[in-house]
Amino acid sequence: MKTRFLVSTVSALSMLGGAAFANDTATDDLDLEGTQANVCVLTAPADTDVALGTLGGDDAVLASGDIDAEVSFGDSYCNFAHTLTLSSENGALVNDDADGLAAPGTSDDIASSIDYIAAIADGEWGAALTLNTSTDTETGAAEDNDVDIDTAFRNDAAATGGNGDANGLTVTIDDLGGDVDGTPLLTGTYADTLTVTLGPQA
Repeated sequence: MKTRFLVSTVSALSMLGGAAFANDTATDDLDLEGTQANVCVLTAPADTDVALGTLGGDDAVLASGDIDAEVSFGDSYCNFAHTLTLSSENGALVNDDADGLAAPGTSDDIASSIDYIAAIADGEWGAALTLNTSTDTETGAAEDNDVDIDTAFRNDAAATGGNGDANGLTVTIDDLGGDVDGTPLLTGTYADTLTVTLGPQA
């Protein structure tokens, strides 16, 4: 009887000893990962047709600085380092009706194109940008100017802080006709397509 009792006691102690060394916490790591592609957004203005009105007065003469315009884009942003570009399709406001009347450009007698300056102020984006069609290339040829922005950037018209302002990203069209000041304009419609681009750096 004594021997059996001792065996039972040893067996019980063995069980108790095993429980004392058990781990009461189990852990493992879960690696969470997702991706976001490069995205740029320009919220277009309600009207992309910029009406400059009558360019010359009763004498058909456009005085430099008499006409300007502002076009504002709403919530605009790039979520990566990017390039801001201004591009002119014609390199000036070119007379669409000039065929057979005059060659594109300006002469001492009459003008059939009008240069201008398009600008985005420094406070509107990560850097200032200006496209001056009178100095960049010849009239009638596409031209552009760009600036690299080495950070992500947002201009939100609805934002109350950060980069937001009252209008969002604003492009100013100014200094029309600096090269034809005092020169009569050829009759007809003057037009150009100005493109604002946010995209990857070269």
